[in-house]
Amino acid sequence: MKQLLFLFVLCPLLGLSQEAIQYRRIPDAQVDQQRLAFVTSLSDRILTAQQGGGYYRLSEQEADVAMRNGLSESVQKMAYEQISSAFGQYQGLVFEQLLVPDKGTAYEIYRFRGQFGNNGSGIVIRSVLNPEGKLAGFYFKPWKGRL
Repeated sequence: MKQLLFLFVLCPLLGLSQEAIQYRRIPDAQVDQQRLAFVTSLSDRILTAQQGGGYYRLSEQEADVAMRNGLSESVQKMAYEQISSAFGQYQGLVFEQLLVPDKGTAYEIYRFRGQFGNNGSGIVIRSVLNPEGKLAGFYFKPWKGRL
């Protein structure tokens, strides 16, 4: 299986440091439920629009400039075609964990298990929020238990 299925847009999340970034999991009880609801709903709306043959236009309130420019109609359609041909149609997503870097930026990585028709183990969907709570990254990998 491919190591990296497709990278939509991943803004420089963690600076340009040469050091390996360490992440820590935020306990579920400490996850901000409003931010979780926002990123879950947004991720689902993006994939549902793609599944229906369309695309989701991100607003200024939902995503940073790089995401709004990078997650264009053509990118979304091409990406969904690749994903659906390899893994089947999008069926849903389930929140698994929130990770933040130990030091550096205040970006939050929301890790979901995406369910697609042909892949029983699922796909990792990582939706990244910047410090302002806007989408700054959205990408996929085959599911593995670890980040």
